[in-house]
Amino acid sequence: MNLIKFKILLRGMQNKKTFILGIIAIVILIGVVWYASSNKDEIIKQTASIFNLSGENGKVTELDGDFIFGNPSAPVTIIEYSSHLCGACSNFHSQTFPSIVEDYVKTGKVRIIPRLISHPALGVAVLCAQEQNAFLEFNEYIFENIENIQTVEAIKEIASELGLNKDSFSQCFDSDKYQEQVMKWFEQAEEDEIESTPTFLINGQEIVGSQPYITFKNAIESQLNK
Repeated sequence: MNLIKFKILLRGMQNKKTFILGIIAIVILIGVVWYASSNKDEIIKQTASIFNLSGENGKVTELDGDFIFGNPSAPVTIIEYSSHLCGACSNFHSQTFPSIVEDYVKTGKVRIIPRLISHPALGVAVLCAQEQNAFLEFNEYIFENIENIQTVEAIKEIASELGLNKDSFSQCFDSDKYQEQVMKWFEQAEEDEIESTPTFLINGQEIVGSQPYITFKNAIESQLNK
C-alpha cells in the first residue's frame, strides 16, 4: 500500500465514527486484494497454533515505546511496517510470517517490532488487545478478516471472538488512549522513509514487499553471521 496516498486519507479519518466511509474510500483508491477466510473458528485455531509459544520468546513486551515480539535481546531485529488494508501484508502474514516465527523467533535469534501503518482505529484496537496479552492474536485476526471489519462494533466483537474481556477492551478502545502511539508509528515510517507497505528493516537492511521466505532467511542468516 502506498503510504502517501493513505496519509492523505488519514487526515479526515482519525475519528472512529468515520471508520466505515474511510475503509470504503481506501478500498476504492488502492484496490486492495483481500486474503481472508470466512471461517472464524478456523482462523482462531490457526492463530493459536502459530503463537503456541512459551517463555520470553513468545511474548510481546513494550520497550522504549516499541512493542517487541520475541526475545528482547535477540541479535537480529526486524522492524515491520505493515497495514491491515494491504493485500501484500496479509499475504506475508499468512505465508511467510509463520516460518520466521518457527525458525527464528522461537529460537531467540530474531525479535520483531511491528509498526502498524493502518487505519488508526485498527491500530488502537491491537494495542487495547495487548492490555490482555493478545497483540499477536488480534493483529493476525484483523489481517485474516479485514473485509468483514467495517464498523466499530465489528472491531469490538473480535475481543469476544478471541475470548478477551469485551467490556475492558471496549472501555480502552473508546478512550482513544493509544491514539498518540498509533500516530507515532506513522511518524517513524516517515523518519525511516517508508514509501509502501509491507516494508521490513532487518538490522537496517530494507526488504520491500511480500517476498518469499528464502529472501528473509538469507537476510537473517547474513546478519547472524556477522
